[in-house]
Amino acid sequence: HLLDSGGAESAAAVAALEAIVMAPEHRLPIVSTRGVAVLLRALGGESNRSVQEPACAAPRMLCLSCGACRQVAASGELQTLVVRLSRGDAQLREAAAGLLGTIALDPQGRSRALATSSVAALVKLLPLCHEATQEAAARALPQPRVGRRRSGAGASGLSPYFRGRTGRH
Repeated sequence: HLLDSGGAESAAAVAALEAIVMAPEHRLPIVSTRGVAVLLRALGGESNRSVQEPACAAPRMLCLSCGACRQVAASGELQTLVVRLSRGDAQLREAAAGLLGTIALDPQGRSRALATSSVAALVKLLPLCHEATQEAAARALPQPRVGRRRSGAGASGLSPYFRGRTGRH
């Protein structure tokens, strides 16, 4: 209920949850008792940055250590997270991009993140001067699959026209 109160109480509640998440023994109980949903709810509305940054950082830690990516992706807050990519300061954008990148590590999370407008928002972060935000955005973007063949290419990866040519004219 503290998160719904707004202001300093919300900031204190999110900061407390973020501090608790840092202790490995508390992570699984937070995931199993809807703590992730509570943190993600803090992203919405007009809460201030002191609430939003830890609300991105704590679920990211839970995704990395407890496999909460699917819970985060299914929360319905991904669009709110995408909005945070374009509003706020560099640290908030970095935190939001970092959480999206972590969600994308899970195949279901990746498909849900791609279903939002996250790719366009992440690409807009790439030319920024804040290097950490650029790195977080690049990690969150879908990576090209290596080793995929183009249509018409054989086992060598070359089109049928070039297969067997020596390069001499």
